Amino acid sequence: MKVVEHDFDSNPNGFEVIANAMGGIIDGSTIKGDNDLYKGTHFFLTIEEEVTAMVIDVNYRKTLFLKHKNNTISGFVVLHFYLFDSDVDFFLNKKPSRFGKLDYNFLMVADLSDIDYIVKEQTNAYGICIIIGKTTLREYLNKISKITEHIIFDTKNRTIINVDRMSNQSLILINNFRKISPDNPNYELSFKALVYALINNYLEQLKTKKRILGKVVNDDIKRIIVSGKFLQKKNDGIFPGIEFLAAEASMSISKYKRLFTMVLGVSPAVYFYNSKLKKAKKLLET
Repeated sequence: MKVVEHDFDSNPNGFEVIANAMGGIIDGSTIKGDNDLYKGTHFFLTIEEEVTAMVIDVNYRKTLFLKHKNNTISGFVVLHFYLFDSDVDFFLNKKPSRFGKLDYNFLMVADLSDIDYIVKEQTNAYGICIIIGKTTLREYLNKISKITEHIIFDTKNRTIINVDRMSNQSLILINNFRKISPDNPNYELSFKALVYALINNYLEQLKTKKRILGKVVNDDIKRIIVSGKFLQKKNDGIFPGIEFLAAEASMSISKYKRLFTMVLGVSPAVYFYNSKLKKAKKLLET
């Protein structure tokens, strides 16, 4: 397994660090790669002062251990929204976490937090990374969303680490954005709109505290996601009922309803009927 180190301590320009580590070529605001490690792009865009974002769209051609060295306080927070087509093992300050379709897919991290992860050969990765200044984030938390900063800031060490599932709304927004070609003249405008929407969705998620999954066991998350996929496949029939769904997930009815809403953002019935409406809309468009 090849080790690829991103040394952000030696160079504060993250754009150059990624290009040098992965052997990519910088072309304007895009890093293009087509080598023995990976094929794909990293696209950077300044959204506003103290807010920068990146689109990652790559296929890894080798199994890689990607190390990110950061031993300096940057003053920024990074919101990572990941879509992997296979499981990826993350090590956050050397503590393991599993990311993937049926596991975590969101990470907020900053300061003295090192992120390392192992990607398997032929893994496809699509992600949105939002880099936001802590001063700006605190303004959003305290003024705009009325959230007290202790929810995510460690009051002793002033560090942030939050592993979670992104909201269903955020997942839909990202998948819709993926359909837009980078050659589209409105691509940058659409990306800015996506970034603001993702920030807003996550702040709302923190505000309600309905989606903080720190104490939810991974197996429970997987069962809920499998249940959601089951409802999508069965959306041409009638709603199967909470009792049946809870039993299939090996949970009590109350636990199933609570976790389903926590993980997927809406109740099982609403999720089911939303899926039916989405399917009907697609049929009408064809």
